[in-house]
Amino acid sequence: MVRRAHTSQVEHSATGVWEVLHLDSCGPYYNWEGAKLYITLMMDDFSKYLFTLVTEDENEEEKGGKGKIALEVTEVLDRVSRKIGKKVREIYTDAGTEFNKIETSATIHRAPIGDKEYNGSAERAVKTLKTLVETVRAHVNVACRSFFIKEAVNLSTTLYNLTPHRSINKLTPQNVFYNIRSLPKRIPTFLEDCYLLNVKYRYNEKGFFLNYDPTDRLYSFFSMNKWQVIKSREFTTLHSYDFANEYITDVTMGDGAKVIGEVKVIGEIPNTFKQAMEIPEWVTSVKKECDSFVVNKAMSTYEKKNSLDRQIVWLRSFWIFVRKEVTNAPKSRLIIIDPKTIYRKDRKNSSPVARQSTILALIVKHQGTTGNVLLSFDVKNAFLNTPIEDKTKDYVLSTPRGLEEEYGRGS
Repeated sequence: MVRRAHTSQVEHSATGVWEVLHLDSCGPYYNWEGAKLYITLMMDDFSKYLFTLVTEDENEEEKGGKGKIALEVTEVLDRVSRKIGKKVREIYTDAGTEFNKIETSATIHRAPIGDKEYNGSAERAVKTLKTLVETVRAHVNVACRSFFIKEAVNLSTTLYNLTPHRSINKLTPQNVFYNIRSLPKRIPTFLEDCYLLNVKYRYNEKGFFLNYDPTDRLYSFFSMNKWQVIKSREFTTLHSYDFANEYITDVTMGDGAKVIGEVKVIGEIPNTFKQAMEIPEWVTSVKKECDSFVVNKAMSTYEKKNSLDRQIVWLRSFWIFVRKEVTNAPKSRLIIIDPKTIYRKDRKNSSPVARQSTILALIVKHQGTTGNVLLSFDVKNAFLNTPIEDKTKDYVLSTPRGLEEEYGRGS
């Protein structure tokens, strides 16, 4: 007699669609305003068809004490039940509390604490969906990724529902759930396929949104089998495009299309110091960086030493302008290294601001002294005193733009 390992895997008894559901959630993701977003997954046991919801974390106790996730799940259950003409019989969830207040006549089975295999189908689907979401978002411009979380979930759900599964005889979840055998002629693979641009001045030409360049305020789109670029003022509408049919997914489009159409929300990033001085928010950002040099006495006026054999090596500085990914706030940095080393590692001529062990020691000392728990920290400014091997030369920095009034022109 062979003793087999015990498993709590449940043998579900679904004989048709919309009888047994698996529920799970994941997150948080952070949108461009810093709000937490959670993805709720509802998977039909018979067809493996996914319904997904993206819910903002508006902490529980809303609308008569019901959590927002529970409210939206209840709404989907009612809507789909009316559309199909039958009610769900059983629902399987994990041990989380987000589904406690779902209003349904179905029997809800909750997984024992620590038993991940009890609701294994949903757990595996969540992993697949998260991978798809990150893959889709990776193709979007970094400055715009936080705008497109809902859209990425929408597209990922679509791709999942249109992919053949071995567990349902290599049919797609959409085939089985809606009892259809055809597939849409065009299956989207990137977020840009989901948006349609109507362009002014081009006889109402239409194309698919590709990208937005916040630096030059240009929109790229695909039309007439070629890439085209337009300025922000040249398009009339930017809206979600129904690329197949209403049965693909029940996820609604988020605010990405709306936000991407408002250039002022994303904000302009100057290419040069002169451009920055023409935009009030960047003037403030540059002044903040310049003040840090003055307050910390990072510079002093150079006086040439009385020696004929000393050579002067002039160093140049330049400004970098970026926007913070989550808050979209402007950030200006004065850099005094070779511009060619930007965006690549140059271990020979540059080094980290501080050793990891040094930072860790400071954190431990801070926590031990104050008793506070440090959740995050930031090195606001770094002024490095690099040792110079060649003592016969004077390395002198030309006065950076923005600091002429304090230090005078030249050095």
